[in-house]
Amino acid sequence: YALGWGSLAYTYLSGLFPYHQRSQGIAVEQLTGRIALFINAYINPIALDKIGWKYYLVYCVWIAVEVLTVYFLFPETQDRTLEELAFMWE
Repeated sequence: YALGWGSLAYTYLSGLFPYHQRSQGIAVEQLTGRIALFINAYINPIALDKIGWKYYLVYCVWIAVEVLTVYFLFPETQDRTLEELAFMWE
């Protein structure tokens, strides 16, 4: 987790946002992530108690939706300069 998502979020977002919006974009991403973690801390135990092991299926489907969203909607940043990435959003 920490080797992938921990560093990937900052690396991807720093290349994705233009320089003048970089700190705001990363702040929004961090806020969204923290809210999701807070909600999960309360919802996961309730869902596990109510539907048991089937909750893992719900969780796996949600992760699949996230993977497909990233794959189809997020732009590829490999081998592109920051200027090229900024041009993509103009």
